[in-house]
Amino acid sequence: MYSATKGDVYLDNNKVVDTRSSNYRSLFSSIFSDSYVFEHFLTKSGECATNDIVNKYLHQFKLDDVVDVKNGKLTNIELSSGQRKRIAMIQALLDDASIYIFDEWPAEQDPVFRNYFYDQLLPELKSKHKTIIVISHDERYFDLADKLYRFYDGQVRMENHKGNP
Repeated sequence: MYSATKGDVYLDNNKVVDTRSSNYRSLFSSIFSDSYVFEHFLTKSGECATNDIVNKYLHQFKLDDVVDVKNGKLTNIELSSGQRKRIAMIQALLDDASIYIFDEWPAEQDPVFRNYFYDQLLPELKSKHKTIIVISHDERYFDLADKLYRFYDGQVRMENHKGNP
């Protein structure tokens, strides 16, 4: 997400010349631990999402009894941290990005949504050929990863699914 200070960035074996370009940045949608909830839901093209699609997602993420949407705008953004993360996930899904980065998203979810994230949402995104980077301490789900990277003493190591180097 930062511009490279040394080395090169490659995408599909092509060197990325400008990591600040809107074309490159539009490939990514990310949710970080300090995510912010905006009042409007925007589509990938930058237009307000229709109430129908937003209401579908609100129902899917069990938020339809907590918030409502009118003219593409949320009526309430005073939510718990887990609910705020689910709102951020709805925005990420509306982005329809090629690459998703989820930083500890399930950490603030109840067990139902933690399981939903790992057992349903990630496989759904994978079936759509999305690249998904999940940053998590939740070792119970590590076996779901295609590739697992761990940090040890400031070094990054790729491991197999059993946690062995």
